[in-house]
Amino acid sequence: MELARLRAEGGDQEGAELLLAEVAEVGRPYVLIQLAGIRLESGDPAEAERLLTAAADEGPPEATRMLAHFRKHFGHPEEAMQLLLQAAYAGSTHAMLELLDHYHGSGEQAKVHELLDEFSESSDPFTLIELAIFCQEAREPIAADLLLTQACVGDDAYALLKASSLRMEGGNEELSEQLLRRAADIGDWGDEIPDEFAAMWPFGLDADGTPTPPW
Repeated sequence: MELARLRAEGGDQEGAELLLAEVAEVGRPYVLIQLAGIRLESGDPAEAERLLTAAADEGPPEATRMLAHFRKHFGHPEEAMQLLLQAAYAGSTHAMLELLDHYHGSGEQAKVHELLDEFSESSDPFTLIELAIFCQEAREPIAADLLLTQACVGDDAYALLKASSLRMEGGNEELSEQLLRRAADIGDWGDEIPDEFAAMWPFGLDADGTPTPPW
């Protein structure tokens, strides 16, 4: 795929298409998506749509989301919304956010709340965090708080790290530190110490968990 990309950037569209087509024969949906993009750029929207549809049929929700964008671009907004909903219900966080932005922008708050209730059933902590960020920006602090709490139920160190940053931004330093301590305990960070740790504990932590004093 990298060679195909380099060929396309170098102006060899035909060579890029041939390479991607060979890989696409085994049914890799993301290759089909890339090939669809090349077909669209070369002025063959019908073939691009066929490839996107084939990619969506393989199952990845992001392929369905891209097909939704395609259908909207070519004048089929209602079908596009149905495809976007399908992608969101299949787990595409990007599709969820696009739907929420659409209904929020059009003032349909009841629909926003309905979708938030459905999407908040996700078990993916990063999806929950992205939904919480949407709620913060949409001035829905109660919903944002609930989603952040839900995202931190599990032991995903990176999710805890992100949630800690969001809590700090919201002015809750105590809860932010609690989440950061959980992330520190759970994560196998090795030599790549997150910036959040250095900001909270510039000299690290002692064995008993108290911040190390300045040297």
